[in-house]
Amino acid sequence: MNGYDAPAARSKKEKRTHREKPYTLATVAMVDDRDVTLPLWKRLSTPGTKVRIRKDSKYFGEATGIGTVVGPSKRPGWSDVRFNDGYRNGYRTGRKDGRGKVDLEPVRQGKGATAILALNNRVLGLPIPSDLSLQAGDTVKVDDRDLRICGIAKTH
Repeated sequence: MNGYDAPAARSKKEKRTHREKPYTLATVAMVDDRDVTLPLWKRLSTPGTKVRIRKDSKYFGEATGIGTVVGPSKRPGWSDVRFNDGYRNGYRTGRKDGRGKVDLEPVRQGKGATAILALNNRVLGLPIPSDLSLQAGDTVKVDDRDLRICGIAKTH
């Protein structure tokens, strides 16, 4: 004997139900969650809006995770945000005229958001499940059978 034990033969039923890898990993290239009913500065100033600090903001890393807009700040073009860990601060939301710096981005809250994915040398747009919050660079699990996002493998 060479020390190698052959795997036990599987029954026909086991062969049908067994899957080596039930999902494929894909990289999120972009999240499309456009809400054209309100301008961005207004959404970022509306109490209750879920937000996160943009990666290109000078305040990125100051607070992690998702925050909630408490309301507009006393300074024009700023909003007060409270994060899930209790941290609270003001961030730039831009101005009514579309000018000014923006430190925040809204986090998808409702149905209809789409993740643009790079999957097996293809670009696909798949709906984001309501229990997930994705951003560009995240790695997601995509169910091979029905091409749906079934979880997050790694966040960016």
